Amino acid sequence: MNAVSCRGLRFAYGPRGVDLEVAAGEMVALVGVNGAGKTTTMELLIGHRRPAGGTIRVLGRDPYAERRRLATEVGVVPQDSGLAPDLTVTETLRLWLRLHRRPVATELLGAVDLEHRAGMRVRQLSGGERRRLDLAVALCGRPRLLLLDEPTSGLDPDSRARTWKLLREHRDAGTSVLVSTHYPEEAEGLADRIVVMDGGMLR
Repeated sequence: MNAVSCRGLRFAYGPRGVDLEVAAGEMVALVGVNGAGKTTTMELLIGHRRPAGGTIRVLGRDPYAERRRLATEVGVVPQDSGLAPDLTVTETLRLWLRLHRRPVATELLGAVDLEHRAGMRVRQLSGGERRRLDLAVALCGRPRLLLLDEPTSGLDPDSRARTWKLLREHRDAGTSVLVSTHYPEEAEGLADRIVVMDGGMLR
């Protein structure tokens, strides 16, 4: 079973007749400039929006109808962080780990290079640090699938390289990954496959 399967996916703005598949254990990069339709496609896959046409299956389920059920199996990094600004980094991870009924996992802070920010409040983090915390939160539930919308946006080159390394490690462990980016040179050689989106269509 494919982790992601879209057929003729359409929305009022964004995807126009998109066919997209992500195989189990595959990492696919969705590449395109800002406004190409990447974020809307991700929102449809996450279940935030109902498609105007076509079909979507995420881990074999309709993401709009079964969003809550999929939440335990899909890790998400949205384009805009929605983390509570007054919680510390450690408190944020503890909250999400508790929601997933998992024990405290201090290695997550090391994986995203935030150990030195453990006691800092989210609102005090830089944009790049918040992005790395978003990724740590997405990994809290040990997801079968990661849907990541521009996870390296705002990161310096070293942090971007570390993020891709972390994603490859999870891919190698069997996690399926769909990651959007406007850095095509970054995706080449790192993702298993690159899909280019332009004007809501795949090229």
